[in-house]
Amino acid sequence: MSHFSQIKTQIRNLTSLKAALSDLEIDWKSGSKEVRGYQGQTRPAEITIEQDNGY
Repeated sequence: MSHFSQIKTQIRNLTSLKAALSDLEIDWKSGSKEVRGYQGQTRPAEITIEQDNGY
């Protein structure tokens, strides 16, 4: 079951996050996009990592 969890955090350097994801060979996409989760809830995201199931 998917859901959204909220934690207090702040990503201060988006460039470093992108570099880290690339170093880990994680396929990510940049650009503002609505992402969906539990019971159709949506949230905006600047970076997305798509799963095989379409989420």
